[in-house]
Amino acid sequence: MKSDLKEQLRQVFDAPDSRRKEEFLQNFNYPKATYREFVFHQIGYIRKRVWGFSLVLLLSVFAVCKIIKDIEATYSMIWVISSLFPLLALLASTEIARSSSFRMSELEMTTRFNLGEVLLMRMGILGLTNAFVFGIVLFFVSFKINYGCLQLGLYLSVPYLITCLGSLMLMNRISSREVVYCCTGVSCFVIVCNGILANSRLMIYSDKFVFFWIILFILLCIAITNQSSKLIKNTEALQWN
Repeated sequence: MKSDLKEQLRQVFDAPDSRRKEEFLQNFNYPKATYREFVFHQIGYIRKRVWGFSLVLLLSVFAVCKIIKDIEATYSMIWVISSLFPLLALLASTEIARSSSFRMSELEMTTRFNLGEVLLMRMGILGLTNAFVFGIVLFFVSFKINYGCLQLGLYLSVPYLITCLGSLMLMNRISSREVVYCCTGVSCFVIVCNGILANSRLMIYSDKFVFFWIILFILLCIAITNQSSKLIKNTEALQWN
């Protein structure tokens, strides 16, 4: 009965198809930003603390490698450096969740580019920045530790990826300002667990666990891609520009 009533109302009050809509919209005098301008505006929108912490992370890695010179302290060097990356993931998460935490979603949805595009661009900029930092760290540390780049890259990237995954899962479920504090908790939890496991008797950095690290890395990449796609799709329901 309700569906029949809705259909009747739709037929009676259905609006006619718009005519010359695109021509009408083109006559509006408003700034038409290009994608290039959009990218640079988003780079400027990211807070300076992100770039500053990236520099601090690089300097911290150099300091750790200079202080820990004993080859027997290799395990300690790996877990100390890998424990810094969850903090980098935390800053990226807070920037991605900035729209909801600072109540800026409505403002960003009124721009030419919809909220999903803004979010995707911001994630891309932060991801490339973190990848650049990670590449420099991996290149420098590989000269200090007797591991291959692939094996060392797994040890350093997995804690970062776990933090990213946990933060994305929270952002898909929490849209309030509390998500920032939850992401902070995820980062701290990963750092603590990373330290406990690295100093355990399991010797997780030994060669016999490499296959486990590879499987974990692949699963994390798949899960992060899925959660990122879900986060962007969740913004589609809010788009009204």
